[in-house]
Amino acid sequence: MFQVGQKVVGYWGAMWPYSYGKIIEVDAEAWKFVAEWSDGSKYHGRVSDIYHDEIQACGVGVYFALGDEPDQWLASEEAA
Repeated sequence: MFQVGQKVVGYWGAMWPYSYGKIIEVDAEAWKFVAEWSDGSKYHGRVSDIYHDEIQACGVGVYFALGDEPDQWLASEEAA
């Protein structure tokens, strides 16, 4: 289930750091979502694009957070 506030992690490849953020918008009819990363940038994607596996297991993309990430990693820098 996709919900606003759900934590996500972006894996962009071995040479790039992870991105940490939260889902800020869900359009259930269009199956689209918007995630805001901790640096304030946004990712627009389809709900089917989010992986439900261990981070890196399916390659580059957006994954649901495992739940053991520190909250400060997922907080927006503007809020800090």
